[in-house]
Amino acid sequence: MSVGILLVAHEGLGQAFLANAKATWGVALPAPVAVFEVPRDRNVEISRKQLLSIVKSLDAGEGVLALVDVVGATPFNIVQALLGPQFRMVTGLNVAMLMRSLNYAHLPLPQVAVKAAEGAIREVAIYPEEPQ
Repeated sequence: MSVGILLVAHEGLGQAFLANAKATWGVALPAPVAVFEVPRDRNVEISRKQLLSIVKSLDAGEGVLALVDVVGATPFNIVQALLGPQFRMVTGLNVAMLMRSLNYAHLPLPQVAVKAAEGAIREVAIYPEEPQ
């Protein structure tokens, strides 16, 4: 069993991240993954109900980790209202975050969240590096 991974992002982004993961692993991903994209005109309350349904279907008992694109935006706000011990969120969705989540989805949910955040942070850098 593994943690379910839920990509929650603005319209078009979640499917692109999922396509990237499938290109890396092939069709059989190492953990269950679902995508919930939020168009600009979507009703927030309806979105919460839809998202809750997805979370319940994705959770096989180990919990669900939502990887969300932007703090404070509508996808974030929809997820934040549903968070709990078995549903956690990491923000700043990027490819490294998704790959780490999939690589470590066999771990307990809190550890998967930490691995996802660590992987994402390590991949953000400025080049060339400025001398100190």
